[in-house]
Amino acid sequence: MDRRLLPGTGPAAATDEIREAVEGTGPGCEISVRSGVTMLPAYLPPERRDVLGDDYVRLSAVRKQAAVLRDTVTHFFQRPQARPPV
Repeated sequence: MDRRLLPGTGPAAATDEIREAVEGTGPGCEISVRSGVTMLPAYLPPERRDVLGDDYVRLSAVRKQAAVLRDTVTHFFQRPQARPPV
């Protein structure tokens, strides 16, 4: 999972947040949460706040990404269904 860090947040707190979110997901579903590669947010001095200008993301793009992620996780954890005999 890719969990972006905001200024003022740390990797350990983000890992704990994810662990709490998936605890008790359901029977037969064991999820292990651990920290991996970390990239801290960039610090920009006050006079250089916008290196690339303002960044905007359309809400429709966020919804589409959430749907893709939800679909991926849902299907990844499903048990394969037996195929009917031919």
